[in-house]
Amino acid sequence: MEIKTTFNQYQSENLQYERQGSSTIKKLQVFINSCLRNILNIHWPDTISNSLLWERTNQLPAEEEIMKRRWKWIGHTLRKSSNCITI
Repeated sequence: MEIKTTFNQYQSENLQYERQGSSTIKKLQVFINSCLRNILNIHWPDTISNSLLWERTNQLPAEEEIMKRRWKWIGHTLRKSSNCITI
């Protein structure tokens, strides 16, 4: 298989994975927002923006929280010793 073909195949698979991950994060954020609105007893037609909702509940958007935790996990795995067999 040529390098160009392999690269194109990898790139298309990677983009598809990113799209699926992005839609999953968006669905997760919608669920979290609806739970936060229920906790604050905010129902339709009373509305507030998502940023105000996150500010009132001292929350980060799901995507930012995932990125923050991902970086913590990367740091954790880089600091562990090389002879450690756990994941």
